[in-house]
Amino acid sequence: MRIAAAALLIILGAGLQGSPLNDLLTWQFDVLLAIVISWAIGTGPRAGLAVGFAAGAVQDILIGGGLTYAVLKGLIGLGAGGLRPLLHDRQGMVVMPLVIIFSLLQDTIIGLMLRVQGFGMPVNEAMAIALPVAAGSALLGWPLSLGIRWVLHRTRNPWTLREAQQ
Repeated sequence: MRIAAAALLIILGAGLQGSPLNDLLTWQFDVLLAIVISWAIGTGPRAGLAVGFAAGAVQDILIGGGLTYAVLKGLIGLGAGGLRPLLHDRQGMVVMPLVIIFSLLQDTIIGLMLRVQGFGMPVNEAMAIALPVAAGSALLGWPLSLGIRWVLHRTRNPWTLREAQQ
């Protein structure tokens, strides 16, 4: 059930992220990144890696990035999921700074890769694009993390809890 929920979230997130509505807004959203981080915080590193890779693969299919976003979002999911024991995942606000940090990290890596290929842009122009996306994604990350936490709670397997207690 969680796999279906994750797939549905990724498809809806990709639709919103690729829609013209996202381009019309002042604060653009990286919806897939917010989904990956929220899912990873709620489930841990392995599920974060899987959902991150799937979300990145969908983004690569939409924009033709090879496996760039699949690998990046997979590693971001792994990293965010690895922070789960250190964070109190019941507070949605904890996702906001993580979305900002990982969004800027992702955009920096993409910018460096483009610069190596000869398509780079000045740092001030790159930051003029990256900062609003990071801020918009962080604003979206909080309510999204609360919704994902609800979905994860509804789709948990009650039998695994009973086996762990015995």
